[in-house]
Amino acid sequence: MNTTSDQKKRRNNTLRIAAGALAFLGIGAAVTTAAWTDQVWFAADADVATFNLQASLSPDGDWDEYQTQDGALEIPLQTSQFGELLPGEAPLTTTVYIKNASSVPVTLTAEGTPTGELFTAADATTTIDESINTPELAAGDITPVTVTLTPGDIPQTLAGATGAYVLQVSASTETIAE
Repeated sequence: MNTTSDQKKRRNNTLRIAAGALAFLGIGAAVTTAAWTDQVWFAADADVATFNLQASLSPDGDWDEYQTQDGALEIPLQTSQFGELLPGEAPLTTTVYIKNASSVPVTLTAEGTPTGELFTAADATTTIDESINTPELAAGDITPVTVTLTPGDIPQTLAGATGAYVLQVSASTETIAE
């Protein structure tokens, strides 16, 4: 005989089974949804630019790096250039050459440093300076650098005086930071 209590038990069991089935189906749906994945990949190679200056006494010349003051390229001083200076002489010039052996364009600057009594004595008016023909230099290009010595009114007290000059040409390149 079916009593109300038995019917309630059956109904409760049926509800539990139905609830369990729904819960199982819900978990199964979630597992199925999580199984959907997709991917996209990208790859790239990168390398660093080269950055190098070289110097020569000739535009066709023997290019080298001359990276220290002690190992500087010696500018030959001949009487027709910077030797045997006389008071009031016309400016004397010589040319050296810079090659941008980098893989990127550079901006060049030059700084000369004169030393010795010829340039530093209180009554010394002799000057020396430099000018770069093309300060913005593309990769692989060459530019002349002109060094000009202007003998001043050299007083007799400086007869036999000497001086030296060191020229440093530097290169820089811009980086763009965001």
